[in-house]
Amino acid sequence: MAQNKKKSKAKGKGKQPAVKKAGKAAKKSSATATASADVDAAPAIVEAGALAAPGDVLGQTATHKCGPGTFARDGVIVASLAGTVRINNDVIETMREGRRPDIAVGVEVIGVVTRTNRTNALLDLVAAGGAALDFPARATLRREDALPPGRDASNLDLTAQFAGRDLVRAVVVAVDDAARYHVSVAAEGMGLVQQSGE
Repeated sequence: MAQNKKKSKAKGKGKQPAVKKAGKAAKKSSATATASADVDAAPAIVEAGALAAPGDVLGQTATHKCGPGTFARDGVIVASLAGTVRINNDVIETMREGRRPDIAVGVEVIGVVTRTNRTNALLDLVAAGGAALDFPARATLRREDALPPGRDASNLDLTAQFAGRDLVRAVVVAVDDAARYHVSVAAEGMGLVQQSGE
């Protein structure tokens, strides 16, 4: 009887590792499924040639590497400067073209809001005429230029419309002697492109 019990115990001990292996396999399968779900939920790759602004998500660190003008954050690749997206093999980078577009009246620009009050919003321009800027340029948006002609803007509060680091598309309506730009978002298609933090 004693020998039979020992044999029984030995057999029982022999089966335990199989259970552990099955448990590990289940955990591995679950982890793989979770990782796959995370990749599926991650942002898509931005197309090469697209215009990027600081803070834009360009791709995933799981599939690509950071190049010049980018950095990694929380598993994604983020633009650190305004420029054109380039993808070389598996490296994503943001490059300034070095071209100085003419910022004149009627030119469409993109700017990042740096400061607002009730009557004005100040923007750092990052692109003009579809090209990234490689030089500093600032613009002012007055509340009179935030609404279509004929609408009363006297009660409009720009702090309720824009916040710091918002990305705004506008049109240049005036350039003063000090090369300061005045822009408008009254036309169709102009205005907020991306809120800060998105």
